[in-house]
Amino acid sequence: PLSFFIPPHQTIQTGPSVCTNHHGGIQPTPAPPPPRCHCYHRYRHHSHHHPRRGHGGGGGEEGGGENEEGDVLLIMMTETRQPQLRGLGRTSKELGDAKGEKKMKSKERKGAGGCLRSTYSMLLGEIQLLMTVMRRNWKWKTDPMALSKNQGFNANTYIQSLQKLRWSLPPVGTELRPTSVVHPFVEIIKAEDTTGLATGLAIASLQKLLEAGFFGAEDEGALEALRCVVDALTHCQFDATESRRDELVLMKMLQAQAACLSCGAGRSLPGDDVWCMIQTCYRVYKVMRPPDYSDLLCEAAESILRQMVTVVFTESRWCSGEHDDSENEAKEESRGGGGGAQQGTDEEKEKRKVKGASYSSVLGSSPATITSYSSAVTTSSSSSSSVAAAAAAAAASYSSSSSSPFAQEETKEGRGNKLSCAERVMELVCSLCNTPTMKGERRDQSTNAQTLGCQLLLSILEADNDASAAIWDNRRLIHRVEDDVCYFLAASCAASGNPLILSFALRIIYLLHTHTSMRTRLRAQEEVFLSRVYAGTLDRKQGLVPYEIREALIESLLDFARIPWFFQDLFANFDCQANSEDLCSDLLAVLCRAAHPAVQDPDAVLNTNHVLALNVLVEVLESIHQGVKGRRRGADDSKAAAAPRSSSAWKDSRLHSLYTAKAAINQCVIAFNQKPKAGIRMMAECGILSQGITLKDEVADREFDAYLKDLAKHNKGVFNRNHRARKDRRRECEELMKQEGLSFEEAEARLGPISLPKHPPPPIPNPKLRMVQREREIRKDAVVLAELLRNNPLVDLTVVGEFLGAPLQFTHMVRKAFSRTFDFAGLSIDVALRTYLEAFRLPKEAQQIDRVLLSFSAAFHRANPTYMHSEDGVYTLVFSIIMLTTDLHNPLVPKKMSLDQYLVNTRGIDDGDDVPREELERLYRTIARRQIAMSGRGSGATISAELWRDILHRAATFERPPYRPLGCVDPAVDDMDREIFLCLWEPLLDVLDATYWKAKQEHVVALVERGYSLMAGLGARFQRSDILGKIFGSVAGNTGLVPSTESKADEAGGGGQKAQEA
Repeated sequence: PLSFFIPPHQTIQTGPSVCTNHHGGIQPTPAPPPPRCHCYHRYRHHSHHHPRRGHGGGGGEEGGGENEEGDVLLIMMTETRQPQLRGLGRTSKELGDAKGEKKMKSKERKGAGGCLRSTYSMLLGEIQLLMTVMRRNWKWKTDPMALSKNQGFNANTYIQSLQKLRWSLPPVGTELRPTSVVHPFVEIIKAEDTTGLATGLAIASLQKLLEAGFFGAEDEGALEALRCVVDALTHCQFDATESRRDELVLMKMLQAQAACLSCGAGRSLPGDDVWCMIQTCYRVYKVMRPPDYSDLLCEAAESILRQMVTVVFTESRWCSGEHDDSENEAKEESRGGGGGAQQGTDEEKEKRKVKGASYSSVLGSSPATITSYSSAVTTSSSSSSSVAAAAAAAAASYSSSSSSPFAQEETKEGRGNKLSCAERVMELVCSLCNTPTMKGERRDQSTNAQTLGCQLLLSILEADNDASAAIWDNRRLIHRVEDDVCYFLAASCAASGNPLILSFALRIIYLLHTHTSMRTRLRAQEEVFLSRVYAGTLDRKQGLVPYEIREALIESLLDFARIPWFFQDLFANFDCQANSEDLCSDLLAVLCRAAHPAVQDPDAVLNTNHVLALNVLVEVLESIHQGVKGRRRGADDSKAAAAPRSSSAWKDSRLHSLYTAKAAINQCVIAFNQKPKAGIRMMAECGILSQGITLKDEVADREFDAYLKDLAKHNKGVFNRNHRARKDRRRECEELMKQEGLSFEEAEARLGPISLPKHPPPPIPNPKLRMVQREREIRKDAVVLAELLRNNPLVDLTVVGEFLGAPLQFTHMVRKAFSRTFDFAGLSIDVALRTYLEAFRLPKEAQQIDRVLLSFSAAFHRANPTYMHSEDGVYTLVFSIIMLTTDLHNPLVPKKMSLDQYLVNTRGIDDGDDVPREELERLYRTIARRQIAMSGRGSGATISAELWRDILHRAATFERPPYRPLGCVDPAVDDMDREIFLCLWEPLLDVLDATYWKAKQEHVVALVERGYSLMAGLGARFQRSDILGKIFGSVAGNTGLVPSTESKADEAGGGGQKAQEA
């Protein structure tokens, strides 16, 4: 942390964070402060440097009271501005309403004949108070002999500026120039040698002007003056006294910045100025933290930062970034104020850079500098194997990856003014959210960063409907939400184990879902949220997931269930779509297991989570009941009471055809998982593949095997000849280096380009062979099957790996088409290999591994032809990476491979040339820190960065039917209700049976009885007498109406009351 105790000859500044002495030299950061009772003694100890210097605002020898009157003035400053402290929690809308009321009152006073009487009186009072406080310090004390020394009335520049303003104020009723009014206060705030009391009073004076409506939106010169105020607030500096005084000044600075955005001219500020204020506020929040500073300052900085972010995303001009450059060029000269003083010049800015101070609120104009929170918190976590460590490693690799198209685009275009204020804020938010969750002392820091990022993101999403529209009008903001924000929600929050972070994440997911445009764009991300964060976490064993986490997830699902047609939406857009998970059915099944009190332990007691899950299921029944009765907007209840609808509309609809087609595909995939040959035969029968296609063809497979051997022999000869030529070239370079003392690069340039030997053409199969004819027959089927194995969530990854490694012509073509579904362009070889191995489980047989890695090498070399000379070189490097992973992370290997050994083992693998040492060292460090998973997607508790990137790639590459938001008049809703009810009634009846038997509280019994009633009504509505019979049997058995189950009711207790209710 920066200095928290500065002697009187040092300053506090919100600029660069270095400490300087009074000679301008840089010195180390002073030690933390001693107990507050010793502070005055230390200040008196430093007072001997000047015979008249006293404490801060004291007056030295003539000052009297040294601290007493300074404390009184400080109390006066805080007491007179006490209402502003209460305004910290108000939203920007409330602040705007308050300003509007003040403006109306000002207009009323204007009609009374004194339009500027209150402003005139306020200025006189603030100038008088500030001059009085400053004159108590020896530096600004009035010299009685000043006139005889030809120094004027007062030799101090700041006092003279205040006197000049006071004497030049126009009469009451005359308009004031805002620039000339704020100039003296701005000078004092930006001065290095002022006290904290004077700086705080100057800031408080400007804040009163801001809140009094002095900077109106239509006032001439108001924007120019407001920019001077913003520049002063973001570069204020003052002598440090003690923490309680400094905190009040910093508090005033933050409140004044919030007032700058809330005033009339605040919405016209350039984006760079707004971003500078946000940086200042964030710096205070990050550095000035307990125990060295009070919680009040930190909480105030956080609250004001959220208000600023909300205002930024409610103003479209700060989201587009179209006006920043022109306004910056036009108003650069007016940045430092007016009145003839040269404020904000290049010389003074350079002076501020050299003369640093203890506090630093502004980190720089580049947005990259403020995103260093995560890098400062991140530490190595390779020794931990927990879920949090895995999430930290995944987040670190994700944030450090430069393969994102968005990151590449930013690198090309540059930063700075290229990014709008909203884009910079979103970049900060994403950096905070994706801070890796650490252990030990740094855990609190990472938790604070993630908490702040979540709160800022909630402020953005909850700001206004226009804020969401502004996000989707900006391509960079869209990418940030789709990629960085959703990755945090899907990966980090699920593995953090922190109920607070999870609560924020669930709220963000809910807000993203409730927005129609976001739900349409984030279809793949929503599938991951519901399947991984909700269903995946709830379906784990009770002991592996904390009770609070399960409770938060079920409560969030209860909020979702209360959204009209939520589960119908899931059924239409996921359960009826091929290559999507059955989210509706899976969530209902998971909720039934979570609501059953004896699903994992027959002796388990009924807890609140069971009741919460049952509440969600009853809400689903309520939704189906309301849909069947036709109680929607625009529907007539009398018509809904008629006979039930026929299922012809559902059977003739497109959703029904998609639903049945998906059911057929899932049956084929299940058969493929059991036996690939039977699954391919079933796919041909269902029309997915061509009729008559077979997995094996003995003649074609034998010919194809012979062709592959000839091709391998040819490739081996090519590799050996190239290897020999490059080896000879290296020998020539070494001889030239010895003879003439040249470097290797100079020797290469002297010899010129290498001439490789000519090779014979590769073997071409005879067109009359069976394998050539079969290739034409199965080419399309191979592509279809490859896409099915790539996207279907039900495929067994182990079976896929073994199938792709089989030595058959059909599997070879499927393997080739499977590799082409990946986008390896621009990826490093380790990231590409991780992405490839997420799609299947690497087989165990050596020959199968060889075939799979050969296919990967060809696809990677085709996407990155300049990475290595040939596919064989890529193949050799990939095999070395697999061996290195096994060696470093297999506990059965006692002696691990060192870096030098790895460099020796990979020498000359690039067709005779060496892979650059930097690349090999990077690969070794990366794999040593995080092993390459070979078990496919879903094998770990977290989502890796490679899997997330692949999910986004598949969502953008493979076509899906458009998202279908269900409306109140959609005819398919009523028919889908039947399908959802048929999936739900049987497990839910078991839940009601077990819960009714163990329920003791009246509200739980009433909830179960409501579930029975809804199920019976829906069973009768859908004309399912078998369901009605089972419902009656369950109720009779639990209430004692049937003699054979009387003992069960007596054991549960209260059987007579339940029987009467039944």
